[in-house]
Amino acid sequence: MRQSVPEASAERSTRRAWLIFAVVYLGSCVAPFNQFKVPPLIPVLLTEMHLTEVQAGLLMSVFAVSGLLMALPAGWLFRRFGPRVVGTLAVASSGIGSAVGALSSDPTLLLAGRFIEGIGMGLIAVFALVTIAAWFPPQRRNLPMAIYTTWIPVGQIIILWIAPIVYAAAGWRSVWWLGCAVSLVCGLLFALVVRLPPGSDMARPSAGSAPFSQLFREPGPWLLAAFFLTFHIARNAFGTWTPTYLVQDKGWTLQDASTTVGVFYLTSIPFAIPGGWLINRLGSRKLGYILATLASLPAFGVAYAIDPRFIGLAAGWAGICAAIIPTAVNAATPESVSDRSLVGPAAGVVNIGRNAGQLLAPVMIAPLIQAGSPWEMVGLVIVGVLALGLLAGLKVNERDSL
Repeated sequence: MRQSVPEASAERSTRRAWLIFAVVYLGSCVAPFNQFKVPPLIPVLLTEMHLTEVQAGLLMSVFAVSGLLMALPAGWLFRRFGPRVVGTLAVASSGIGSAVGALSSDPTLLLAGRFIEGIGMGLIAVFALVTIAAWFPPQRRNLPMAIYTTWIPVGQIIILWIAPIVYAAAGWRSVWWLGCAVSLVCGLLFALVVRLPPGSDMARPSAGSAPFSQLFREPGPWLLAAFFLTFHIARNAFGTWTPTYLVQDKGWTLQDASTTVGVFYLTSIPFAIPGGWLINRLGSRKLGYILATLASLPAFGVAYAIDPRFIGLAAGWAGICAAIIPTAVNAATPESVSDRSLVGPAAGVVNIGRNAGQLLAPVMIAPLIQAGSPWEMVGLVIVGVLALGLLAGLKVNERDSL
């Protein structure tokens, strides 16, 4: 039977929506892909670039500085220029910064390249969610949103696995050149494919919208940002420094260390969609991220105290918990403000927490390592930070139940 015109139009729109989603997803993965090319190569960079542990930590932190600075303006830029321009700029910036790093001859230029790379992280999380929401109506939005929460672990796990292989074949600079090539290809795809659907007003302020200043009187987004801050401190501290622990303290190879830590991110990927189902079963997004955080505390607490042969088990359990937390926080963000016109800026505020956590994680841990503190202390610091985040998360007012 021949399809009616409305049915055929709806089918074309669905296919187009998933194509847009695929390109947005790939472009988003570029940011963590480039961000996490550093951790598996820290032992190499310490020697070849004559870095201290604190300087190595700064390679991760400076990436987050530019992301932090761009988080709040991201919503305004999206409304002013739309997803094609802003998305292309965000993805391409990772490639430009990676090229600067590949050409660097000293730590200062390497840090400058990392700053340029980080611009995309501050933009992507905000405009990607709004673009996906524009193409998928509420009744069809859960699946793409759940899949999208895997963009960080997917980017991280890919680079953690391949960076040691590329390094062994052609040196650390080749890893930076790879990051440059991937970024520029995805940036070109963004420019060619990504648009808002016809008639969408997502990129234009509507009449009667709440003033931007009201955002500063809404406690919900800021409390979620504080919670997300601690989550990303824990996530990035573990992911950044555990390869160094396994290589320098336990004598593992770069490949074995990176592969083992990759389990932390790998387990986050298949559990993202079941995590969304669990949140629905609990009937509360807030309860979802609180329980998942509590469940992760033992894994972080014992990671550096147990036999290193079993650290993959701790990493896997922490990764399962980490699959639930971003899904719950992203879903809670629209309900954290009293005016729907502030949802975009609220996402920017929560993104501040993400980028601030990525900024603070490496520099919080590096002084402990450089001072020769026991590695068990690193696990205790991570647990303490997460406990503080729970205090902020508990104060979030949940306006909507599932």
